Amino acid sequence: MNGCKPDRPGVYRALNAMDKQGVVTHAWSPSRSGPAKRLYELTPAGRTCLRKWTTTLDDYRQRIDVLVTTLREAVAAIETT
Repeated sequence: MNGCKPDRPGVYRALNAMDKQGVVTHAWSPSRSGPAKRLYELTPAGRTCLRKWTTTLDDYRQRIDVLVTTLREAVAAIETT
């Protein structure tokens, strides 16, 4: 990645939304040094969602690969004329 740090409030907003949707659950874990920490875990619905997203993203990647190959071939054909 480019070295950018994640937007912490944005991450927690997303996790809270996912909790409300039922794709993650959370539990509090006590800490010896500081406040308790919230731990998140995927639910069965969350694992199903993750599998679907993985399949969808893989399909997108394959289609983009075909598009990039086609564009490269088109550029090469234009440059040789």
